[in-house]
Amino acid sequence: LGAFSIWGILLAGQALLAMPQAEWVAILEGAAWSLVRVILVVIISGVTMVPLGLWLGTRPRLVKRIQPIIQVVAAFPWPMIFPILMMSMVALRLPVFVGSVVLMLTGSVFYLLFNVISGAASVPEQLVEVARTTGMSKIEIMRRVYLPATFSHILTGLITAAGGAWNVS
Repeated sequence: LGAFSIWGILLAGQALLAMPQAEWVAILEGAAWSLVRVILVVIISGVTMVPLGLWLGTRPRLVKRIQPIIQVVAAFPWPMIFPILMMSMVALRLPVFVGSVVLMLTGSVFYLLFNVISGAASVPEQLVEVARTTGMSKIEIMRRVYLPATFSHILTGLITAAGGAWNVS
């Protein structure tokens, strides 16, 4: 096993050294564009899913009613719908960059959404009540109570969403 591993490493090294410089440039350029797409997906996810997750997470009765739907969506293997999305994007003549971002979004936004909902739902009601008694508006409560309290959930969701976007890429 060790000899085969060493032999495989040597063959891989030879193949990499034999690659022309133009191919290395193409690989690095593709990787850079993928990074740009992943960053764009994380930004779009953050801008859309954090407010939605906070809104849903602050409404426990609504979350209880839609919990079965949320669980099905969370468990659904999104790559199954990629062929349908691809056919739709080809029919609409969307540029490859836009299509790639759409596919990456389908594979990543739900990670962030579910993390934010979980974080917002776990904020103690006493903190919110104290904020209300001090005269904070709903926007101030979101900014000063829910955002700091769910920061770790948001960060975890963003990291996981980036991982999901990389997987799709």
